[in-house]
Amino acid sequence: MRALTVKQPWAWAICHAGKDVENRGWPIPPKLLEDGPVRVALHAGKAMDLIGVDLWPDGRPVPFEHSGYTDDDCNVVSGDRFVMGIGDDGLWRRQSFGAIVAVIELTGSHRAGRYVDPDSPPDCLTTGCATDQTADDPHHSSPLARNPWAIEEVNVHHWQIGSVQVLDDPIPYRGSLGLWMVPDDIAAQVNEQTAQKETAK
Repeated sequence: MRALTVKQPWAWAICHAGKDVENRGWPIPPKLLEDGPVRVALHAGKAMDLIGVDLWPDGRPVPFEHSGYTDDDCNVVSGDRFVMGIGDDGLWRRQSFGAIVAVIELTGSHRAGRYVDPDSPPDCLTTGCATDQTADDPHHSSPLARNPWAIEEVNVHHWQIGSVQVLDDPIPYRGSLGLWMVPDDIAAQVNEQTAQKETAK
């Protein structure tokens, strides 16, 4: 099993606020998607991303108990530090740091923006990440009605997230860069929790 480390509050947003696009500087390796969507452990990093912690991209306030974060919050050194937030379901949820918090399904990735050249790679229009506001003129460069979680910057790739299985008990572990391999014993703990959730359905 591979894992992806995401800073808070974005890992929490994937689990509880409907964030279905992860912005990265590189695409998902095509080989990983040869057989379709791939299951990946979602690891919440130890660092807090202080950029944009007051509002979600769609304008909703970030629903955490604390209105601001200090330098100490950005350098959490243990897996048991957290703040609380209200999810889209209206329930209070813990925001974990330095732990695997869910298993997500990566369904594909594409470059940000739009590309009218038919030989260009998949883009926001062809994947449904955005809709063209001037569909009658496909060559007109106009703003797109975009998924609010998708960042529009040069060399950004939008990783599309499908299903999300949130772990009842986050599993403390150190993260890494890229899509890193989860040790077998940790992967077994992750799979045990997801299997229990499937059985309970």
